[in-house]
Amino acid sequence: MVVSFKRMMNITLLGAISAVTICSAAYAMNIGTNEKRVWCHYVAWHFATDVSYSAITHYDFAWRYPVKNEAGDYRDEMSNAVRSGIDGFFVDVVMNADSKSVAFTGQTIAMLNAYEGTPFMVGICLDGAGTKDTEWYVKKITEMITNICTHPNYPVIDGKPVFITYGSMGRTPDGWRDVRRRLKETGYEIFLIGDIGAGYDKKMSAEKVTPYNACFDMFYSFGSFHRNDSVFQPVAESAPIVCKAARDGGRSYMPCLWPGYLGGWLGGRNDYYQPYRGFDQLFENFDTMRKTGGEWLHITTWNDLEETPMYPMLFTFHANTELLKAFTGYFKGAAPEADVPRVYFAYHREEIIGTLLRIEAMSIPTRAVSAAATVSGYLSDNDGKKCCELAPKSVSTKDFSRAEWQIPTADYCYSPCVVPTVRIETKDGYLIERKLPAVFLKSGWIQNQVTVRVPPHEMATNEARLLVQQQGTMITARLSLGTDVSVTHATLWRNDRPIGEFGTNDGWLAYLEIRRKNVPKFTAAISGGTFIDANQFGQAKSESFKVSPQELFIEKTPSWSGVMMAALRNDGNAVLTVKASGTETNLSLNDICAHQGTYIDVKGGSLHIKPSEIDCFIMDHSPLNVRSGTLSLTLDSRPAHENDIFYARIETSTGTVFYSSAATPFAASQPRSIPVTEAFFNLETLAEAPGIPLLSGFLETPAQQTPVVRKVSVHPANFLAGRWTFENGFIDTLGERDLPVWENRSFLTSGGHDGGTSMTFTGTNSLKLRLRSWPLGACTIDLYLKPKAGRSGTQSIIKRGGGSSAVTLSLLPDGTLNVMREGKRAVVSDGFMTTEKLVDDSWNRVRITFDETALSARINGKPAGSKTLQPGREHFNCTIVLGGNYTGALDDLAVFSVADDRN
Repeated sequence: MVVSFKRMMNITLLGAISAVTICSAAYAMNIGTNEKRVWCHYVAWHFATDVSYSAITHYDFAWRYPVKNEAGDYRDEMSNAVRSGIDGFFVDVVMNADSKSVAFTGQTIAMLNAYEGTPFMVGICLDGAGTKDTEWYVKKITEMITNICTHPNYPVIDGKPVFITYGSMGRTPDGWRDVRRRLKETGYEIFLIGDIGAGYDKKMSAEKVTPYNACFDMFYSFGSFHRNDSVFQPVAESAPIVCKAARDGGRSYMPCLWPGYLGGWLGGRNDYYQPYRGFDQLFENFDTMRKTGGEWLHITTWNDLEETPMYPMLFTFHANTELLKAFTGYFKGAAPEADVPRVYFAYHREEIIGTLLRIEAMSIPTRAVSAAATVSGYLSDNDGKKCCELAPKSVSTKDFSRAEWQIPTADYCYSPCVVPTVRIETKDGYLIERKLPAVFLKSGWIQNQVTVRVPPHEMATNEARLLVQQQGTMITARLSLGTDVSVTHATLWRNDRPIGEFGTNDGWLAYLEIRRKNVPKFTAAISGGTFIDANQFGQAKSESFKVSPQELFIEKTPSWSGVMMAALRNDGNAVLTVKASGTETNLSLNDICAHQGTYIDVKGGSLHIKPSEIDCFIMDHSPLNVRSGTLSLTLDSRPAHENDIFYARIETSTGTVFYSSAATPFAASQPRSIPVTEAFFNLETLAEAPGIPLLSGFLETPAQQTPVVRKVSVHPANFLAGRWTFENGFIDTLGERDLPVWENRSFLTSGGHDGGTSMTFTGTNSLKLRLRSWPLGACTIDLYLKPKAGRSGTQSIIKRGGGSSAVTLSLLPDGTLNVMREGKRAVVSDGFMTTEKLVDDSWNRVRITFDETALSARINGKPAGSKTLQPGREHFNCTIVLGGNYTGALDDLAVFSVADDRN
């Protein structure tokens, strides 16, 4: 589990007033391990009131409309949890002995107060179990017992408050016994639940577990699988070891349901995590739990958006809620709730062209008359033409069962997406047919790593038509509704990012991100427009943060609060007057959008103002009430990209959802015929899967294992591209992978290849590109290099971390380049040394192309070598790093996901 320090509020115990608020009762929530309870791990660094803000950093975020009241939003979360069969949260309280801080106890108290009067419980998870300062650790636990555990909604067993731990084996058994002894000496005993895990990279064994028998009252394992080198240990093997150790020691056992880590690719974090495996990993955990049993059940986690969210999300709808209800109902011995078949579908939101699209179906027990249901369907292209049949499969209506379809994608890449339509029917006459969310086909890399989990009964049968135009930075969208169902929300999306809401604000809108470094106070006045609202993460409106139609003002911002978002209306020529640290700057909104942002350097710090990739109030808009007609939206944004894909997501008053077709207004009209590698695996099916060797998600092994190259027609919007000229910081002028701002500005120097700005490397500095922004196969890489003379060894210019079939580049002492297509297991690393040399202390243009078989290079316009490579693609964890030990300058880096000789 990863916690960003910027999101930690070092609230020790919230002070005397809050303590008085919660000390009205003593140990009222007495429970027992003989009662079937379901708990969910809860991370307080995702604030319940800040749902819209999470859309900045995540493709998949919690899809709920907050009331903007802390207690009300916590109760709303509770109601969703109760619908999932969850009885309580364990809030992750981060303890740091070095900084003498305990974070998130304040949120724990707020949640307890919000749930008072309900049976819903809130306990504490001690994060930071390896803390070496035991005296301080025990002191802080004692404070929690005194100030938090007396709340009537805090769980207590036989007079002992319940604490769960995370990463328990970071402390030795003797260390835990010492903690309990010291607590007892202070007059307190606790019911302690231990996280028994060897670490995901080590195998679980009885020898590792049994020494902890005397330390904990209950065992659980936060993570479910383990591995050692290339030997994978599935949960079906590791969980029984923990269960047996608990039973042998006379302790209780709490199995876990864990969906698998997803990783924070959009924000540039956690690429080493395991992406979703459809329903596989969650079901395997559940199936193991059916065999081991347990006193309580643990869900990992409720709301950690970068790791394991089971909260209702944008791309999972309420599938998680309904599946958890079925799993927890089974655990508690409850009868099925639905009286008709319930089948759910999982698949990747994006697939690399040429790989397999896997669609997985999962059924849950119901009271349906027929014992089985037949599931079938088809894929259609973006124009609605049927292009692939989904053969009939049978699933149970009385038990949990699964089925899958394996669909090669190469023949359907002439369309920007394919849309599944599914049909569920039984012999007694039940029938439902629904269109599901689209699958987008990409050449180059996966940008949105999300797995869709969708209940077809949440999809509406209505249709809508979308028209998008753009002139300069102004987007105009029209959405025609052909429906007799009341529409409550209609959102315009571009490349899976919500950029605006139809019908909620008249006029010409704009959304800005305002990032500050060492600027504690600033004001922004507007002329030629008005501010609509502003949002600062974790900071409510106050005298220190306020917005009026003509001015935005903020001061005393906590260091963890992050970027500010602002919404404004442009009357046609809006100008911002920004005052900070004695500096006043006038900025045209049109210029901000046209240049994709601007920097303002002030005394001691700087500001970065850029057009937002999203509508930063996307979950805060008031509902509509329209039945038909045309909705419109006009907004300022960045310049158009050829591969921009738009669509509309529409919600109805009954809670169902439907989508318009995708619009690609800036792409060429005709598909392009290119070589494509067909390699029948994807992120969940590799023998060397992301982060976990030997883990595969398919129910059946794909028929074709040998990669082949053939020409297919690819829609122009499917090609991905990126370009960093460094003339305006680290803006990506062809894509959506801007680089981190503040920590990398020191790279920028004058004297670029065209007289502008370039990057300078000293041999010790390097720059990591945003995750998933480098082609896995066919590509064109174009850049300018100015190497410094005097090299004594090989220098890395573009290097790969992790694994994928990416092209890398290094410089030899004699000025030649080593051009490589990298590999780890599925692909053999291969390449060549260039015949031409770079000129030291001068700018050289380097262009590399790879068309899936031929890898070639040109230096300063001259052919510099080529090599034919074996077909292949590796598709798992990988980061691309510029520099390392390179000494010299780099400028105007462009990347295309197709071999292209055009300039």
